[in-house]
Amino acid sequence: MEQLVFLTYVSRSGSTLLARMLDEYAEVGVSLEARLPDGILYPAVPLRCPADAPPAMEVLYSDPKFRQWGIDREALRTALEQGPFPIRYDRLLRTVLATYFDGDPPQIVICKFGYYVEHVERVRAEIPGARFIFVMRDPRAVYNSQRRSLNSETGTPMSTNPLRVARRFVELERVVQACRDEPWFHLLRYEDLLQATEAELQRLVTFLGLRSTAKAGGPSYDERIPAAERHLHERVGGRAQQERIDAWSRELSTAEILTIERAAADAMARHGYDTVVGDAASGGDRLRTVGYRLRYGAWRLARKAWRAVLTVWPGGGHYRKRALGVRPEPAPSGNRPPRLDGHEASGGNR
Repeated sequence: MEQLVFLTYVSRSGSTLLARMLDEYAEVGVSLEARLPDGILYPAVPLRCPADAPPAMEVLYSDPKFRQWGIDREALRTALEQGPFPIRYDRLLRTVLATYFDGDPPQIVICKFGYYVEHVERVRAEIPGARFIFVMRDPRAVYNSQRRSLNSETGTPMSTNPLRVARRFVELERVVQACRDEPWFHLLRYEDLLQATEAELQRLVTFLGLRSTAKAGGPSYDERIPAAERHLHERVGGRAQQERIDAWSRELSTAEILTIERAAADAMARHGYDTVVGDAASGGDRLRTVGYRLRYGAWRLARKAWRAVLTVWPGGGHYRKRALGVRPEPAPSGNRPPRLDGHEASGGNR
């Protein structure tokens, strides 16, 4: 049975570069991203008998990211109908991966599921023996990249508030601290991958237990990146550009840097990311950091209010599933919750 390793990360942390490097090894295969019905982050689908396969297929293929895997629907349906039942998430994922790799999955399959870093215990409960790689990057560099990158689904910048990125870094750094000494967890800094590539790859070879470092043939990982997302990874196929490591120091404003450093200084220091602003910030820069905090607070309140609406509204289950990436049946008429701007909620896609 193939070994499952989850590649976890925050967007714009260098995960695609690492995926390309790992996918070159003959014993390794790397999947694309997807939102699967895992029962962890997304609603599970019942698979108790062959008749449950078609509805499960509808849920799987309702995710645009999963459709980009290019898996033949008939081949996957046939594989699911063969059981054995009931099919829990572990078997569902392995069945999907086996079909993706044309029935011959590599010895080590790396699933590019960034969001699993916050749910390692639940994932390991569902998939005993699962391992994790977490790619960490300086939060200032992450924010600088996110603000310049458009979300492939919404067409809007990935981030516009440095405080959200800083708080996210702090949250995930707590998870890293709790897991980093576990034999099933591997922490890799993006900056180290660029500056000491061979040494970092050797550490990964040891962690994964690769017996061979032979290169694989066939289509590269770059070629499998969906066309709609290639604009986000223009540098991945070429030589890693080390000069981008500290590009944030030239491209971010002092207020943006100060906002991140104030919120995440301790967590950054534990991983070798030094602060640079300190007492040098002007009064105007300090005032602008207050604006970022106010915007962040307003965003949190709006999110909590919307979740409360979805919890109590009769049709809320429909919208909760849609927010999680699952496209369920249309909500019953009259059960649509109002939008936060006071207008009626739309039944269209996000």
